[in-house]
Amino acid sequence: SRKYSGPGVFVLAISMFPPLLAALAMAKEGENKTILQVYVSSISAHEFLLGKILAFMTVGLCECVPLMVLLFTYFGLHFAGDPVPFLVATVLYTFCVASFGVLVGAAIPSQAAAIQAVAMGGFLLVFLLSGLIFPVQNIPAGIRWVSQFIWGTYYIYIVRDALLQGGGWAATWAKVLVIALIGFVFYCIAWLNMRRMQVKA
Repeated sequence: SRKYSGPGVFVLAISMFPPLLAALAMAKEGENKTILQVYVSSISAHEFLLGKILAFMTVGLCECVPLMVLLFTYFGLHFAGDPVPFLVATVLYTFCVASFGVLVGAAIPSQAAAIQAVAMGGFLLVFLLSGLIFPVQNIPAGIRWVSQFIWGTYYIYIVRDALLQGGGWAATWAKVLVIALIGFVFYCIAWLNMRRMQVKA
């Protein structure tokens, strides 16, 4: 139904485009060796990564506006309860997916390979194993456990709760925290890949 698939379309779009752009931007700098200019500057790895992440978080949040219009018009949805958990989770989710893209771009200095890695994470994992197109319970038991490590699994629950159930913070606070934790893990791994730029002569 439209009410089931609408939130899935929203989550998939947010899961694909910001990390793809972030990964391409980071991989291009590694591929063209322009990253060396950053290495010889006085900027720290934290400053560099946060600047990239905030830029693509902005892209993701701007993308949310037309997607929300689509949800409210074509899919006929509306907020069923308090929208604050959804808004907080959306900011954290854009941080999470932007961090994922920056992580991929920092680890893989090849645009073609970075695109494939983001497609693997954003499409294969989020689209097929997080409950977007069918419930997690329908995933074969042997691989169902993978869903617990996929960031989209938690965000789709929050989006559906905000638009269909209206449970609010009581129903979603733990999932909001998990999204924040996964984003922090992505950021830390990206920093581990970039910390060499902080080496001092």
